[in-house]
Amino acid sequence: MSASFDSYKIFYFVGKYKNITHAAGALFLSQSTVSRAIQSLESDLGCKLMERSQQGIFLTAEGEMLFRHVARAYEEIIIGEDRIKRLKSFKTISVRLGADNFVFCRHILPILKDFQKDFPDVRVEISSNMIDSPGHITSSLINDETDAVFSLSPLPDSDSIVSSTLLDYSDVFIAGKNHKSLMGDNTRIYDISIENFISLNHGISGSEYLQRFFAMHNLRVESSYQVENFSHLLDMVNCGMGVAIVPTPRPSMLIGYENIFVIKTNLHFPKRTICVSTAKNAPQNPARDELIKRIKKQMQSALY
Repeated sequence: MSASFDSYKIFYFVGKYKNITHAAGALFLSQSTVSRAIQSLESDLGCKLMERSQQGIFLTAEGEMLFRHVARAYEEIIIGEDRIKRLKSFKTISVRLGADNFVFCRHILPILKDFQKDFPDVRVEISSNMIDSPGHITSSLINDETDAVFSLSPLPDSDSIVSSTLLDYSDVFIAGKNHKSLMGDNTRIYDISIENFISLNHGISGSEYLQRFFAMHNLRVESSYQVENFSHLLDMVNCGMGVAIVPTPRPSMLIGYENIFVIKTNLHFPKRTICVSTAKNAPQNPARDELIKRIKKQMQSALY
């Protein structure tokens, strides 16, 4: 960069106000200092950036093009400065989480009310769009699209990401009580595979996981129904519309779903892990750290 940052800052204010006097006042500089800075910038770039008229200052074609770039860069710097200042406290900041739908319903939702009560100025944004693959998780964190992601192993493989294990758990099959043939003590996997299946679009109980699990037993299944959230999945199972794979539920989770039962089988589901990932070089965010701590405590108190 041939010109100094101060020169571009002065150019930005003159271009914004279209007036030397107003720009000088905003910058707490003399008008002559502002004029000299613009002349110096024009000399460095070898072109005229501004012209005077009776109505004030107007940008030349080169000046208009440069101003678009300078304005975008300068305003991003201001946003960054403001974010750093706000991150040092819990005031008027946001925490952006990526979370599997089940993790949200079972572990994040229960602590959000108390968190909001303790920190009313913190805005919590939750999305499940960036958890469909380790690569997507990595890019969302590195590109500062999210502050932390709660996902299943495998962990993102990147030196730029820090991941830690929060919880190990196992899965079970569940069905509605109208599936009487599945109520025995040792139901065969084949008998389960011929039922209609309900799955989430992605995540812990997603269709891809369902297909991979049955493929390990040389069976092929397709989801008859795919839903967006875990509550809808439980509603449909409760209504007898099919079978689903879910993390082992505790009794309180099935309150209101009196028709659901766990299918007993001699299958041993592989252990799975819920982990949290953050960007290694992410700025300090006390609200994020506090929320992660509370979610971790909630998970550790869960009975699987």
